[in-house]
Amino acid sequence: MAGEGLLLQLEVAMNPEGGPSAQGGRFRPHLRPRTREGWIAVFLFLGLFALAEPPFVHTLANRVEPWILGFPFLYTYLLVLYCALIGVLIWALRRKL
Repeated sequence: MAGEGLLLQLEVAMNPEGGPSAQGGRFRPHLRPRTREGWIAVFLFLGLFALAEPPFVHTLANRVEPWILGFPFLYTYLLVLYCALIGVLIWALRRKL
């Protein structure tokens, strides 16, 4: 496959003496999560982030009423989403994902 050739070229460029394949290991990029919990954190973060973006915000939360604890609904909605996003990042950091 073309992707495997690209990974091999990247591996050789990063370590010309012989990459992980030369030592019996396999080159694995760090951009993809390696564990099940890593995948959960990525999809949870992306899902929550999507709910904070215009297509969802304009249809679900683009209103002032009802007021919640003195704040308009839109601000409360975004505050809850952003706190949840920060919570996912802290959870991933504590689990060393």
